[in-house]
Amino acid sequence: MGVLTGCCGAPAHLIGAQAVSNDIYLDIIQSVRDIKAKTIIAACSSCVKLNL
Repeated sequence: MGVLTGCCGAPAHLIGAQAVSNDIYLDIIQSVRDIKAKTIIAACSSCVKLNL
C-alpha cells in the first residue's frame, strides 16, 4: 500500500495556471506508476478524474 498526500492540481487548473497543473499531474502519474498501484482511492472528485 502506498499513500500520496499531494494535491491533484485541480485548483491550479481552475485559476488558469496550466503549467503548474500539468507539472503536478505528471508527478502524480509517475508516483502512481512507481508504486505500481492497482487501486486508487481518492480524497476528492477532482482526483478521481485524473484518468491514470
